[in-house]
Amino acid sequence: MEKVLVSGVSGFIGMHCAKQLLDKGYQVVGTTRSSSKHDEVMDAIGHENLSLVNADLLSDEGWDSAIEGCDYVLHVASPVMMGEPDHEDVLVKPAKEGTMRVVQLAAKHKVKRVVITSSVAAVSYGPHHHKDHFDDTDWSDINDPEIPSYNKSKTVAEKAAREYVAGLSGEDKLEICTMHPALVVGPSLSSDIGESNTVVKRMLDGSTPGTPKLQMGFVDVRDVAAMHVAAMTAEGAAGQRFILSESSLWLAEMATILRNAGFNKAPKRNIPNFVLKIIALRDKDLAGTIPLLGRVGTYDISKTKDILGWQPTKAADAIVDTAEHLKAKGLI
Repeated sequence: MEKVLVSGVSGFIGMHCAKQLLDKGYQVVGTTRSSSKHDEVMDAIGHENLSLVNADLLSDEGWDSAIEGCDYVLHVASPVMMGEPDHEDVLVKPAKEGTMRVVQLAAKHKVKRVVITSSVAAVSYGPHHHKDHFDDTDWSDINDPEIPSYNKSKTVAEKAAREYVAGLSGEDKLEICTMHPALVVGPSLSSDIGESNTVVKRMLDGSTPGTPKLQMGFVDVRDVAAMHVAAMTAEGAAGQRFILSESSLWLAEMATILRNAGFNKAPKRNIPNFVLKIIALRDKDLAGTIPLLGRVGTYDISKTKDILGWQPTKAADAIVDTAEHLKAKGLI
């Protein structure tokens, strides 16, 4: 039985990855920052082939023994938050250091392949704002003074991992690939609904009075997990960057989808750009969205389909499933 390490197993994406691996007959070692999450993980996806260990992105402790003996690694753990932190290192430092710990130890222990969870945030932010279509050759510009810390953290971590692996030779060589999901929505397996699902939640709990002129790519969390698992073993996946975005929707379109599904609290009004710009002057969490107002952004997912065989769930279906899930949990 092959063994897979899933870092960040208590998270929204990580738990779905672990469940799909267990369903396919893999032995899974999951990492959490502390044992306080163990009961919740076991209650959600407990299995005789699942074991849990503590390993923090900012500490060496626990990682070596966790990776030893593993055939594959899904490095899903990474700091994420809605809004902008007080300092970029809140996100950038753990993202880079955690990723480097994982790839270095994976090389040491002769892991077959590491699949790293990145984001479209590492693809489509920078001076090429005039572009409206992106593919896996595009990179976000970490030197852009307006780049949000999350985008920078994902870009810096991925570049560091790729540079390290490129320097390995002979028996030390390590295969990696990176996954680049857009906004990940869908049912959660635990009480952690996922930061990205809060976009849906806020549309339905009254906290969003209207929709700003923002467009986002959407992808179902179950698809994201399935593509992580596929990328572990797919021929031709090594070294690749796989974009995961079924379609890009304006937030007003998302609200319409929700209303058509019977969620009548979804906002009907649009928020003018000038109103958001005024609010952003005193709300730093909004400031990072201002350069994106009115910007069209779509993604080329042909490589993900061709190499990994992805047949994406429709974004509208994923959004409605999310709303139904939040309703069932009593969160809206």
